Amino acid sequence: MMKFNTLSMVFLLVSGIANAADCQTTEEMDTAEQALSAVQNWHDLNSFFLTFENCDDGYLAEGISEAVVKRLSDKWESIDEISVISEQNKRFEPWVITHINTTVGDRYLEEIFEHARNDCPQHSKNLCEKLGKASEQAIKEMQNE
Repeated sequence: MMKFNTLSMVFLLVSGIANAADCQTTEEMDTAEQALSAVQNWHDLNSFFLTFENCDDGYLAEGISEAVVKRLSDKWESIDEISVISEQNKRFEPWVITHINTTVGDRYLEEIFEHARNDCPQHSKNLCEKLGKASEQAIKEMQNE
C-alpha cells in the first residue's frame, strides 16, 4: 500500500508540473506572454516552446509567429541554431515552420524566401527548402486575401 501511495503522489506531482503551463487562466497566459517577450535567440524560443507548448493559441500564437518570422528575417545568420536545437528537440523545427504565416507583414516573408533561396548554408539546405516553401505559401495566401 505504501508503494501505491508513493506512486500516486509522484504521479500527481508530475501531472501538476506538466499542466502548469496549459494557459487555462489569465495568469498562465500572462506568464507565457512575459516569457515570450524575453526571447532573445533560438535557444530562448526553444525553451519557451518546451515550457509553454500548450499556450500556442490566439494572441500568443500570433506573438510566437512574429518572433519566429522576425528572427528569421532579421537574424538569418543564426539559422544554424535551428538545426542544432532540432537535433535535441525533433519537434522544434516543424513548430518553427508552422509559425511562418500571414500574421506578420509580407516584407518579412519575402526576406525569408530570398534568404532561403540565396543565403542558405550548405549543411542547412533541407531546412532552407522548408523555410522557403512556408514563406512562399504565406506570401501567396496574403496575395489572395
